[in-house]
Amino acid sequence: MTTARARRTSSLGALLVAGGAVATARATSLVLAAVQIPLVARLLPADEFSVVPASVQLAGLVGLFVADPAVLAFQRHPGAVDARRHYRWAVRWTILGLTVGAVALVGAGATSGLLELAVGVAGWTLGVTVNRLSAVAWLMWGREWRYTAALLASTATRTVVLLGTLVAGWSAPLAVATAGVASAVVAIVAAPRRRSADDAEPSAPAGGDDVTPDVHRPTLRLGAGLAVGQLGIQVQSVAPLLVATALLGTAATGALGAATQVAALVAACLNLGTTLAYPRLRRTWDSGGAGAVLTVARLLVGGCFAVGAWAVVTLCLGDLALLRWALPSGLVDGRLVVAVTAGVCLSSIGLVSSWLHQFRLHTALIARRSLLTAGVAVGLVLAGTLVGGVTGATAGAVVGLSVYATSMLVGSGLLGPGSLASVVGLTATGLGVIVAGDESWTLVATVAAPLALGATARLVLQVRRLASRDVVPPLGGTA
Repeated sequence: MTTARARRTSSLGALLVAGGAVATARATSLVLAAVQIPLVARLLPADEFSVVPASVQLAGLVGLFVADPAVLAFQRHPGAVDARRHYRWAVRWTILGLTVGAVALVGAGATSGLLELAVGVAGWTLGVTVNRLSAVAWLMWGREWRYTAALLASTATRTVVLLGTLVAGWSAPLAVATAGVASAVVAIVAAPRRRSADDAEPSAPAGGDDVTPDVHRPTLRLGAGLAVGQLGIQVQSVAPLLVATALLGTAATGALGAATQVAALVAACLNLGTTLAYPRLRRTWDSGGAGAVLTVARLLVGGCFAVGAWAVVTLCLGDLALLRWALPSGLVDGRLVVAVTAGVCLSSIGLVSSWLHQFRLHTALIARRSLLTAGVAVGLVLAGTLVGGVTGATAGAVVGLSVYATSMLVGSGLLGPGSLASVVGLTATGLGVIVAGDESWTLVATVAAPLALGATARLVLQVRRLASRDVVPPLGGTA
């Protein structure tokens, strides 16, 4: 019992240190996003505002094609911090992918008459991808404070340059491009450096991650499967704004663009938990702790529902008081904000569930289900846009993300009454506000509050029950 208690104390101590670093990164990112959204909304005309979130989302799609196969393969098999061959492999393939992608984007933009927009997407893709690779390397190696420094330096630069160029009167696409390039420069400075030990045989990192040439090395085949899976969920996330903008124009989708930006703040809160959990769950799984991984993953799924419920309460209180304070009146639509927020939480449930398939190296399964549900979601969004405009597009996206989350739960080991209740609850919330309209947002907050309290109490009881049985969630230690 003493040994178990000491092990738990050590694990929790390491978790607190790592959690402090990740929380600092995510909290600062939230502050930067919270400052950026209302300022950008006020610096641009309403009919141009959606260009910024649309460019950001397009950059995410481009990055999936040109760079994520290398980044995701490295994330799954990062190797050891004292032997960085896997990282250098990822850097080489990422540079090649970004170069090819930039040339293709600029060429397509020049041909179609959208050169400025293409340059903006290319610049943002460069900044986000370089930042992500350098930050992911430090995080996967258990160097959380290095991760925080790399992430925040690049993200802060991106925010400051974006706002500065808009204040100077630059167009939205050129401001996005400049911010992305500046972010990439800072990310390169903060990235890991090659050392004399890099060419040595990789050693086994702490936690039992036995790196061997055959099993534990990144490959483009592995990364491509994971990237296709990411592509499916990315398509579902960006479909409402992009499809609605294409069919209805930017003037009609300003409120949806604002809702997407607000929901990104909720996504950042969820990312705090998933960012902290993923590398530790990966190491625990690879060292034979599948049961412990399933236990923590179930807690994360419940946490996604709890965060979503609390977000609805916070956003709807006082008749959307927070939204009315942060955004111009023409961009405030509570129905869209609540529905998109529910979709973000459903997406996170699907992400956590997909980890279990990824740990088993079932990448083809992830790719198939992601692409299938993406096709369903795009069809629903298209039909919803034609029938109900931006609210119809958002409703289609909520249903599509519900299908995605359920498909990933199947066969993961997480499917059960609790996870299904989370999916059904979020889906009902997202669709319910669209159907009911916006008569009383205070009433919506009042209804959501008991759900939030109940979900939080359930999580607390589960954690206490695990602690009383000396079952320590495998979240301590470093790579």
